[in-house]
Amino acid sequence: MLLSSLFGLAASAGMAAAAQLQQIQNWGANPSRIQMFLYVPDRVAANPPIIVGLHPCGGNARQWFSGTQLPRYADQNGWILIFPGTPNQSNCWDVQNPASLTHNQGGDALGIVSMVNYTITTHNADRARVYVMGSSSGAMMTNVLAG
Repeated sequence: MLLSSLFGLAASAGMAAAAQLQQIQNWGANPSRIQMFLYVPDRVAANPPIIVGLHPCGGNARQWFSGTQLPRYADQNGWILIFPGTPNQSNCWDVQNPASLTHNQGGDALGIVSMVNYTITTHNADRARVYVMGSSSGAMMTNVLAG
C-alpha cells in the first residue's frame, strides 16, 4: 500500500502544470474597458519578445488563442502572447475613433499599448521586439497601432 502510494506521488510530481491563457485585471490605462488575456509559456526566453494577437469581428480573445498556432510556437521559443478582447458591437475593434487614432489619447489602442507596457514590466520582455498581428478588424487595429 505504502509502495503504491509512493509510486503515485512520484508520478504526479513529474507532471508539470502546462501554461494556460490567463485573464489579467488592472494592467493600466483602459478607457474602452477591453479585456487582457496573457499566455506565458512554462519556459520563457531571456528578455522575450511579445506577440499581440488581435481577433476579427465576431471573434474573441479565447477563440483567437485556440484557433492559431501561436501557443505552440510560444512554447517552443519562449515568447509571451497577449490576446486582447473587445466588448464593442460585434466584437469589432474601434479603428475609427479619433482617440484610438491619436497616439496616447485613448480608445482600444491605448488599452492595448497599456497591456504591452504591463507585460514588458512584469515579465522583463524586450521592448524592441513587440509584434502585432490580426485578422480583419484585428488587422485594421494592427495598422492603427503601427501608425
